[in-house]
Amino acid sequence: FKEDVEILTDLKPLLFVNDDKVYVYPTPFSEINSNKLNLNKLKAIVYLTRGVNDVIKQIDVTSSLKLLQSNTVKPVNKTLKELKPTLEKIANQVDAYEYCVSLNKKAPLIVKKAIYNE
Repeated sequence: FKEDVEILTDLKPLLFVNDDKVYVYPTPFSEINSNKLNLNKLKAIVYLTRGVNDVIKQIDVTSSLKLLQSNTVKPVNKTLKELKPTLEKIANQVDAYEYCVSLNKKAPLIVKKAIYNE
């Protein structure tokens, strides 16, 4: 489904809000895939943990905000408190999921099914 969905598997993508839409740039040094440095509208954020079984669940805005805050690189010239309004916009506008994933080769299909309700 590569023609339908761009999967970014980066450790530190750049998220930003513009005109009340959330966008993402992949990192230029991705080791996992060959992402182009294209701007992408963000559909969902999936937080991965390793597990035995594949379990994916959508999380609420409060949980999403906590995960965004704990996974955000702390800025040099700003405090996390100054970023909170932007992180709140992202948490409110973008669906977030926790995915306890095994080494199942169908993992991307499981994520697509959850995000697109297929």
